[in-house]
Amino acid sequence: MRKVWLVIFICSVSFVLGFGPMALAADFKPIDLHPDYNHTKYAPEPSNNDIVRHFRAYTTCFDGDDDDDGDGIPDKWAIPHWVAYEIKRYPGKLPKSPRQSKRITDIDLYNKGIAPKHDSYHFSKAWRKANPGSPQLGYDRGHMCMKDHAWRLGQDADCNTHTVMNACPQKSELNQGIWLDLEKRTSKWADVFGSVWVITGPVVFNHKPSKWLGQPGEVPVGIPDAFFKIVVKKNGSCLEVLAFLYPQQGVGYKRRGGYDHTPYLTSIDIIEALTGLDFFPAVSEDTETEIEEIVQIRLWNTPPATIQIKQWKYVASKTSKFFHRSNCGHAKRISSKNLIGFKSGEEAIKSGRRHCKSCKP
Repeated sequence: MRKVWLVIFICSVSFVLGFGPMALAADFKPIDLHPDYNHTKYAPEPSNNDIVRHFRAYTTCFDGDDDDDGDGIPDKWAIPHWVAYEIKRYPGKLPKSPRQSKRITDIDLYNKGIAPKHDSYHFSKAWRKANPGSPQLGYDRGHMCMKDHAWRLGQDADCNTHTVMNACPQKSELNQGIWLDLEKRTSKWADVFGSVWVITGPVVFNHKPSKWLGQPGEVPVGIPDAFFKIVVKKNGSCLEVLAFLYPQQGVGYKRRGGYDHTPYLTSIDIIEALTGLDFFPAVSEDTETEIEEIVQIRLWNTPPATIQIKQWKYVASKTSKFFHRSNCGHAKRISSKNLIGFKSGEEAIKSGRRHCKSCKP
């Protein structure tokens, strides 16, 4: 009898969290939603056939068995429409965690032909050698929510980014180059401004993929033509937004460092026109109109460490076990890259740091 009640309890929890009864596969780590995070604050409303999954570090809206291109025939892209998440300041240095080689799938959705398995993204060395010019080659399993962003909410949150529910085929030059650089900048913005929200996903021209990944017998995965990323931060009662649109292949993608993101700045109106999504549904119409039509011409500046220090009563370096008063001589030597701030000494102590012996905060 106890076993029966245990099964009923587990199934009930899975439905409450937004997962189907088969979704909590053994490969997924426990999903403990954080009450202080609102990942979908500015995300679009999902349509009736979209499949929404809530993870600790992000929410994904996966393409369902719907008619995306309007031809009257249901289609399955096997990729998310969007992934949304909030990033908050991390008071320390993120530990390194191993990268999983395989992506977790949702077995229930896989059996329905909606979600792929890892195999749809994987091609053996023998197949690659036999098909060197295949248009299916050259793509990574691009994370929409970066694993390092998720790791701010713990190792289990990090592990649960390694799923096909959070992945799209992304050209290696894009994924490992300018896209990665933008993800790192987003981390810095969260550390400097306290928190930011990210909404990101694929763009499929004419709402119909022209190329697909996968071999016969596997769930085919639609290859996007481009990717969007919207980053939002609050400035008092106002919202500030950066909107980006990156084609799969672009100028300057292969450079190592010194990436110029300004050519890829766009408006939310353009992203909405390309994707059919409606962002900021809970924002007033006047505010929504104002922020969606603007094309920014520069990225947000992260002020020098000397200016950032003045914003905090106590500060520390990500690489140090001590915290300081903001006017301490040691504080002035902290680089902008490693600087973190605290509103109180208690907050600094909770981060695992000790008092500076010089300024005695």
